[in-house]
Amino acid sequence: MKRIFTLQIALVLLSLISLRAQPSINFESFVTGLDEPIEISHAGDDRLFVIERFGRIRVIDASGTLLATPFLDISGNVSDSPNERGLLGLDFHPDYANNGYFYINYTDNGGDSKIARYSVNPANPNVADPNSELELLTINQPYWNHNGGDLHFGPDGYLYCGLGDGGSGGDPQNFAQNTQSFLGKMLRIDVDNGNPYAIPADNPFVGDANVRDEIWAIGLRNPWRFSFDRTTGDMWIGDVGQNVWEEIDFQPANSTGGENYGWRCYEGNNPFDTGGCGPAGDYVAAIHDYNHNGFTHCSVTGGYVYRGTNHPSMQGYYFYGDYCSGRIWAISPDCDGGWENSQVGQFPGFLVAFGEDINGELYAVRDNGTIYRMTTPNCPTSFNQSLTKMDASCDNDADGTINLCVPAVGATPYSLLWSNGATTAELTDLAPDNYSVTITSDAGCSQVASISVGSNVNPPVPTITANGNDLSTAAGATAYQWYLNGSPIGDGISENYTATQSGDYTVEVTNVFGCTSISTSLNVTVVGLEELRSVKAFSMQPNPFSDQFELNIELTESTRLNIQVLDLLGKIVYQTTQQVDGQWSETIRLSNLTAGVYLLQLQTETGSFTHKIVKR
Repeated sequence: MKRIFTLQIALVLLSLISLRAQPSINFESFVTGLDEPIEISHAGDDRLFVIERFGRIRVIDASGTLLATPFLDISGNVSDSPNERGLLGLDFHPDYANNGYFYINYTDNGGDSKIARYSVNPANPNVADPNSELELLTINQPYWNHNGGDLHFGPDGYLYCGLGDGGSGGDPQNFAQNTQSFLGKMLRIDVDNGNPYAIPADNPFVGDANVRDEIWAIGLRNPWRFSFDRTTGDMWIGDVGQNVWEEIDFQPANSTGGENYGWRCYEGNNPFDTGGCGPAGDYVAAIHDYNHNGFTHCSVTGGYVYRGTNHPSMQGYYFYGDYCSGRIWAISPDCDGGWENSQVGQFPGFLVAFGEDINGELYAVRDNGTIYRMTTPNCPTSFNQSLTKMDASCDNDADGTINLCVPAVGATPYSLLWSNGATTAELTDLAPDNYSVTITSDAGCSQVASISVGSNVNPPVPTITANGNDLSTAAGATAYQWYLNGSPIGDGISENYTATQSGDYTVEVTNVFGCTSISTSLNVTVVGLEELRSVKAFSMQPNPFSDQFELNIELTESTRLNIQVLDLLGKIVYQTTQQVDGQWSETIRLSNLTAGVYLLQLQTETGSFTHKIVKR
């Protein structure tokens, strides 16, 4: 039987069981023989285009063959030394099939970042026109590192450009927070209008003289890399940290821009250089950060949300990794409005970049010139569910619950079948027992999870000891309740009770968890009451009392009844004599008495009966 108990105890009953779901990622070699590949893109068809950092773009055709002739070779215009410079970004116009435009970001021979448009050779789709360059932007780079360089067209058709903070260490000029600088920013421009581009009218800082109109978001250190979820339109950014923390930033598709991701005030979600910074709430926190872990890790490599069809268990997860350790992680929504992050694979070398093809299948780039395809077993080792469980209150209660949360990762490809026949995510009114659920995905993968619904322990079944009219049970319970013939006795709320009526007595005890046990019944004949043949029963409550108590007497015939209250020395402190026929009730007021033990005595012509009472 469930009782009301404290919040602290109730919380003990709540547990969370996680069935980790992120798929196990494998890698298979796809293409070798590239020279410093650092980026993969596609042009809306079955080919892949790979950037070689020193200034070339290579083509992998639909059969997986690396073509000997570069798509574009501008190595004479590219500065690739030191190693964070070079040809760094590539994306194709959404209408590339008709206009032949593609866009690149590279470090020019002066050491500055240049964003430019090129065109394909109309006579050969596998070769670009090297003389077709149209410069869009040139950004002065004060140092050789932290150029960023990634380019992607968003779902809105605008070109987004990720730029680092300009380099050195710790952003010494605070470029990332300087809104008159493009460094440390995400830019958004309209390449279909203007000369050479236009500013989208809904860019967040248009009209603000203190902020460059091209800026979409600020506070980035070195975004390597960012991508858009091709299904939802959400933006994901892998932002390289300074000394300790790497971070993943997330911008939902419905964002209107203007986010400040916090660098250099924060590195990941940890203070870095907060001089002149606002409160933490002014900045958009990373959805995940990780530390360098004793230099095992060194630099985050941002990735993609998988939207392919070959590996259903990967569907909807954002995959990213670390350049040095090669560890691959997957991020997905959790059941509490946050994010779940788990390691899912180990890349066989230094992880330079990820890429996706026209079908949403994912690839990873190794520094030794190899492109790998990301694969996974057809079925994951486990699914991404969380089970919130509330144990039953007590052994004899059926109020346990199980709630199976299935986060919305891609589609929701799960059906459920519980051992009790239920098919819903939430089960209620459960008795303590073991339950299992078969989880089946629409890809045909199944997994069985077992969950035990427990309970708090009921107290031992009490026993009643009788000594004349005095009844008792073991001490130590949190609460007691005595019953006569199945009905609760108002003043029977301690481990001891003096019977005033003959009948069947039971006692219920309650422990600290609110769980109860009840004794077997004990038939009691009240000693002395049988001598008062005309008195069938009497009761008085409360006992103990403060100023007064209620006396109730039931008679079998008309009887002259003398009622007395005496102290322990035999002195009468209250007395009344009544001719009673049937039922009689009276409120006895004894407010003038001191606290202590007294005797209530009933007298008739046939005898007397004495009952102990206590005044508080």
